Amino acid sequence: MLFLPSQSITITLILVVSNIVMINSTEMLRISVLIVDDFEPWRRFVRSKLQEQMGWVVVWEAHDGVEAVEKARKLHPDLIMLDIALRKVNGIEAARQIRQLAPNSKILFTSGYRSWDIAEDALRTGALGYVLKLDAGTELLQAVEGSARQAVYQCESGGSPS
Repeated sequence: MLFLPSQSITITLILVVSNIVMINSTEMLRISVLIVDDFEPWRRFVRSKLQEQMGWVVVWEAHDGVEAVEKARKLHPDLIMLDIALRKVNGIEAARQIRQLAPNSKILFTSGYRSWDIAEDALRTGALGYVLKLDAGTELLQAVEGSARQAVYQCESGGSPS
C-alpha cells in the first residue's frame, strides 16, 4: 500500500511528485536513485526492479541513515528510496536532514511498518510516498514511475494501514 496524508477521515492514497528530468521526445525518463536500507537482500531486490526500467539508474546504495544523508548531499539524486528502521539515524530523521541538504531530491519511503502514525510522521518530512514492503512487488514501480512522470498515483489496493 502507498500511504499519504488526507484531509478527511477516509484515507485517500495518492502520490504527487514533480521535477524529475524528461530526456527526449519519446519520454524516456532518466531517474537517478539512491536506495537506503540496512537489509542488503532488499536493496538488491529494489535495484533489480528499478534497473528493469530504461533510464533508471541506481547511483548508490546506503545501509544506514548517516550514509543516506551524506550520499544525498554529495549526489543529489532525483529520488531517494528510504527505509524507516535504519541504524545510526532513523529514516524519518534522515529525511529531515536530506530535505535541508538536497531539497530537490524526492523521497519515497519503503517500510515494513503498517502503521498510519509512522506513515504520517514520515510524510510530514516532505516525503512524497510510503510504500509497504509487503506490497512492493506490485506497487513499487508504479509509485516510482508516477513520481517520475509528475503524475498522481493512486494505490490499487487502497484502504487503511491498520
